[in-house]
Amino acid sequence: MIGYWLIVLFFTAMLISCIILFIQSIKAAINTEDAHRIDPIPNRENMQD
Repeated sequence: MIGYWLIVLFFTAMLISCIILFIQSIKAAINTEDAHRIDPIPNRENMQD
């Protein structure tokens, strides 16, 4: 019986680790500062009407 609980705890820990690593990799891949450097928001004085 204890073996089943150890297996459940192991797979639960692996699932949580995979979710955390996935979220961290997505955060690292999506850098919001890059978008502002590539295509900055125009200022009002630089806009042509």
